[in-house]
Amino acid sequence: MLRRLPRAKTFASRCVHIRASLALDRMLYTTNSFVDFMRCYSGDANTDVVDNGLSVTKIRNHSGQWVDAHQTFVQGGVHATTNNPGIDGQKSWEEVDWDEIRENLAKSSLDTEQDILPEDVRSDLEDQNAVMWEDFYTRNQTNAYKHRRYLTTVYPVVAGEGTITTDDGSMPVIMEVGCGVGNTLFPLLEANPDKYFHAFDCSSTAVDLVINNEEYVKERCNAFVLDITREDIAPHIAENSVDVAFMIFVLSAVPPNLHEEVLAKVKRVLKPGGTLFIRDYGLYDLAQMRFFAKKNSKIGDNYYKRGDGTLSHFFSKEAIEAIGVNAGFDAVDMDYTTRLLVNRKRMLKMYRVWVCAEFVKPIVD
Repeated sequence: MLRRLPRAKTFASRCVHIRASLALDRMLYTTNSFVDFMRCYSGDANTDVVDNGLSVTKIRNHSGQWVDAHQTFVQGGVHATTNNPGIDGQKSWEEVDWDEIRENLAKSSLDTEQDILPEDVRSDLEDQNAVMWEDFYTRNQTNAYKHRRYLTTVYPVVAGEGTITTDDGSMPVIMEVGCGVGNTLFPLLEANPDKYFHAFDCSSTAVDLVINNEEYVKERCNAFVLDITREDIAPHIAENSVDVAFMIFVLSAVPPNLHEEVLAKVKRVLKPGGTLFIRDYGLYDLAQMRFFAKKNSKIGDNYYKRGDGTLSHFFSKEAIEAIGVNAGFDAVDMDYTTRLLVNRKRMLKMYRVWVCAEFVKPIVD
């Protein structure tokens, strides 16, 4: 959750407080990330908590209802705009080229950001990663994220019945790595009654919330606790048995030195010719630029710790392709999904960048 700036209690401290705020505003404007820092942290924007604690501005649909801007874009609302009284300015959610984002955000701004935290701090954070996610779900329960219903549009393979055929006519098998509380699982489960789903997470609290959710269909779903950074999937799911696997905003939370190992474990349970889809945070995303403005958060190249102790890595498409290929996959498609969120009245621009990857397990290794 975004926090309010602390209230300054004395005149002198208020002056320091204001100067610090203005300095941060100037930095954000000069890097052209245009993060509306003061407004975001004052909590008066119309936002919901989504993917890993970030906020997403909502827009009105044609019926006047507030909706997720990303969901609207996926469904075709490319240039949706609104006069948002909570934002006090016209906003739009538009597609923008990643090279334009890279140019506008000036790579040098990231190269000159704060120092990297000591190695022992990074090691401690990585050792406690699963504990931090357990604490996260214990604290937030099912309130942290919204269901990702747009995925059935983004990925036609799970758009509904009949999208996957198996050689022996058996029920197709889908696996989700890092299912959390089911925000990806449940929309896919509902849209695909002809498919069987495996889903697991390192948090026992999250998995309990999945199993006890009324949307859980035990006849077509197997949810269980597993920390993929420390355990193999194979004892829980047979090797060469999964048709399609999803990692939705998961790999970014895994320590970089384990990226290839984790993907190799996924590969083992995929059928030859099976597909792995990854959707995650891309380089120069708004979230990374926010980290740029925070002290004591950087623990590696494009690698940060959040305020709640969880981890976040940001990928270029070249980097994520290399991870998959080194893990033994064939790379099929790597691309960025990019959005420019504009508040025209306040002259603010906020870039969202996701990296999308498709890998296939070779027929013959």
